[in-house]
Amino acid sequence: VFDEDVQVVGQIAMARLVDTVAGWGPLETFSTIHAGNPILCQDLEQHLAGRLATGGNGRVEAGPVIVTHVGPGAVGVAGIVKQS
Repeated sequence: VFDEDVQVVGQIAMARLVDTVAGWGPLETFSTIHAGNPILCQDLEQHLAGRLATGGNGRVEAGPVIVTHVGPGAVGVAGIVKQS
């Protein structure tokens, strides 16, 4: 049961992250970031592709300062919002 609970929480967190990024508005560009978890980062990119009009600008691995704060395995997005 525990593994199933973790999987559901992960799916909810992924959906929330994608919703947050989509809510930023039109993006000029974005990159995905991961803390030693390129497989989850690729999954994030696939979810974003279905919601964003612009393509990503690549994937980067987070440095030690970011990993210290977010923890290993985390994923995220950095983007530049288009100016009106």
